[in-house]
Amino acid sequence: MCRSNRTDTQPLLSSMNAKSARACLAVSLPDGEDSTTPQFRKALEIVSNSESHDRDYKAQISLDRVACPILTGLEIPGEVLDQLTEKAAHISELRHRKRFRFGDPAMVSVAIGFLLMAALVTWHFLGRVGVFPEEALTIAAEGVQLKVEQFQVVEEPAGALEDWFMLKGFDRFRVPPNFEKYQAAGARIFKVENQPVAVLAIPENHMFFMVFDPVPFGISVVPEGSWRTSDFDHKYAAAIRQEDGMCFMVVITGKKTDLDSLLKK
Repeated sequence: MCRSNRTDTQPLLSSMNAKSARACLAVSLPDGEDSTTPQFRKALEIVSNSESHDRDYKAQISLDRVACPILTGLEIPGEVLDQLTEKAAHISELRHRKRFRFGDPAMVSVAIGFLLMAALVTWHFLGRVGVFPEEALTIAAEGVQLKVEQFQVVEEPAGALEDWFMLKGFDRFRVPPNFEKYQAAGARIFKVENQPVAVLAIPENHMFFMVFDPVPFGISVVPEGSWRTSDFDHKYAAAIRQEDGMCFMVVITGKKTDLDSLLKK
């Protein structure tokens, strides 16, 4: 930690490097009690000489200033507070330092980090599940703008066109088993953000089938094999699922409720 006794100050300053300086600043509030110590000033000087560490520290300060007002009013359950205190004391013993008190700036930093991590995990595993990716809606919106004359005529079931797309340079074209027998009238490959998207025109229900690699678009549909549905542009609905590393999307002219009924069949 940044704080130390006067007798330890000089050795600590002389041995401080960029890594230890960044660690020192990570548990110190820029406007707090520690900011007046020689250790803090030395750490700040060292970090400012490293572009990556300085950028990282400024990002930390920005996050702290946003998070602190939000977290200050939170009431931490007693059992969580006990666990934090116990963990902090254990770390203190391992480093041969004095026992932390929860009121110390270091403990405040630990608590804030713990709560932010818990909030991030909750958002990732609960908030993202069930949400239709906005990036996929962009792909759907561009796909439905394609004209009939822009498709090559095909007269094959959707599930039989893997080789056709492979010859066109698109690998891993797949459609779910429930959609393999739909008869396609046209096929083509178009690009979104310079990434290929395979698309089929299906006369039944005025549908489009779209297949693409989700990774370049930052799309993730979890759990694998599950459907996400959404309305867009006031007259279309889309459903998407991810399987075997590829995304399959069906788009219809209609409402989300119409698409939900189709998927249930």
